Amino acid sequence: MSKGAKRRCLRCMAPFEKAACPICGWKTDDIYDVQYVKPGTVVGGRYLLGEYAHKNGEGALYAGFDNTAGQRVWVREYFPRTMAQRDMKTGRVSPLSGCGAGYKALMSDFVDVCNEIKRLSVTEQVVPLENVISENNTVYAIYKGLDIVSFEEYLEGQGGSLSYHHAFSLLAPIVNSLEVLHSHGHIHRGISPYTIYMAGDGKLYLWDFALGATRTSGSELDSELFTGYSAPEQYSPNGWQGSWTDVYAIGALFYRTLTGVVPPKSIRIDKEQNQLTHLSELLPDLNRNAAAAVWEAMNPIAEDRLQAVQTFLSRMVEQKSSSSTAVFDRGKVQRDSGEPRKKPAPRHGQTSEEGQSERPPRRRREGGGTFKYMVLGTLVMLVVLVGIIYYFVTTTLGDIIGMPAVSQPYQTEEPASPPGAVAHQLEAVPNFVGSRLTDFVDDPDYLERFVFTVRQESRPEWPGGTVFEQIPAPGQMMPVTERINIALWVSRSDIEMPTLIGELLEDAIQVLAELEVANFHVLERLNTEVPPGTILETIPAAGESFNPDRGSVALVVAIQPAVTEGNQQQQQDEGINEDEWDLAEWAHLRPEDIFDPETGEYRIPIFRNR
Repeated sequence: MSKGAKRRCLRCMAPFEKAACPICGWKTDDIYDVQYVKPGTVVGGRYLLGEYAHKNGEGALYAGFDNTAGQRVWVREYFPRTMAQRDMKTGRVSPLSGCGAGYKALMSDFVDVCNEIKRLSVTEQVVPLENVISENNTVYAIYKGLDIVSFEEYLEGQGGSLSYHHAFSLLAPIVNSLEVLHSHGHIHRGISPYTIYMAGDGKLYLWDFALGATRTSGSELDSELFTGYSAPEQYSPNGWQGSWTDVYAIGALFYRTLTGVVPPKSIRIDKEQNQLTHLSELLPDLNRNAAAAVWEAMNPIAEDRLQAVQTFLSRMVEQKSSSSTAVFDRGKVQRDSGEPRKKPAPRHGQTSEEGQSERPPRRRREGGGTFKYMVLGTLVMLVVLVGIIYYFVTTTLGDIIGMPAVSQPYQTEEPASPPGAVAHQLEAVPNFVGSRLTDFVDDPDYLERFVFTVRQESRPEWPGGTVFEQIPAPGQMMPVTERINIALWVSRSDIEMPTLIGELLEDAIQVLAELEVANFHVLERLNTEVPPGTILETIPAAGESFNPDRGSVALVVAIQPAVTEGNQQQQQDEGINEDEWDLAEWAHLRPEDIFDPETGEYRIPIFRNR
């Protein structure tokens, strides 16, 4: 029997023999989300997958166990829910209709990121990536199963903040790892206390690398942004991202680590209403250069921000000039040593005291100087000739044909343009916040001036279809000669639940995807009257209105558990056994009976056929 073949907890991967894990309390009949890999699945012929520990727009992270090596691992699966679906029987992932090209392109990017992490994790403080597997029409990245906790948990355990020297010693290696990542053309885009982890060896490790689309609002994937740490440009699909994006996050990370205060959302920070308190006010004793470096790193304007993480790190340790700063004085050193000062060696071409030149000047080539001056003289004459011709055309000839004369360059007592000309070339961006999108989005006057990019998000406090945020901000001055790209965030409106009863699950999921309904649950109910996977009921019911961002959809599908001959005989002899009785009871439950309003999730049991 190979290592790891014994029964294991599918949450912490510890071996156990009883009904519940003695370490984490996991039970064999615990619920799981059927959209993701079923706990107990083996990929690559060796990696056992358990419950998912984290999910985002591009996939999920599972607890795992390497049956060949006999050790714990972490497994990250590429599974973008907005463009893919999973076959409940085979576990195979397939793109939704119309998403095939995008699914394959992002999967290729996912593999490229994995390969870069694999190279980087050899020498840097990055959670090691050990293997990449292609299976089930998707990709699984196998990471070393380090025993880690998030840096946020570590900070809380330390009282919420660290001293400057403690913070710098822990985070400097992370910054160095980022520098290596940037040198290979990759950006992390997710630096935060939740993506950096403390291992048992006392070191911090960088993890949770993701596709750029995952860390950008309004992309084709569900965005995963970290409030207080994501840079302003990540909140717009048109924002230009680069190494400076990670610089902002590193600055915010130091801010949080040193003060214990989570910075405000980056797009809320501006010059007119700056919600960010300077470090020097919160920590008066902190080195001024360190406080200034954090402030410059968190500049909301990308162009004015520090551009490289290494520059930020050097600014953090830079010593400010003062009277106590040591200045190197070669003459002072010589006098203090008791040795007489030596006169400096003669410069090139000078004569020493012995009357001999230290180094004779080079002999000029014959004719070289004459040719050079001839060329320069010719160029000067051409410039003068062009100036004369230009003057003649714009003045004398202009009087003949009616052209206006050009002001002379020496007439500087009057400005070239009247005061206020620049202001006339700028226009304030209108305020669309609070307006309904339908009131202006098709207005031809606006369409000639602006290019609207509309993103819908859940905002319960705003009526459906209402703009609750825009970039550029209202009132910002923009050139009148250019069309302006305006990103609008709009609260989603209620939609009508389609009729799905009688449809197969795969077809129903595709209909929901076309309606941009990503938050749904699949519930199973015993039914022998229709084919397995047929929709029996939906919540909300067909025709009812609901907001896809404020609630979830439940799809109740038919299942037909297999019953072996032994179980059939047992039922005849002894009646329904305990397991079958539980299934029979479940068949009469309604989805609302097992909905947990505190978590917003459904408690779905795992059916194990015997």
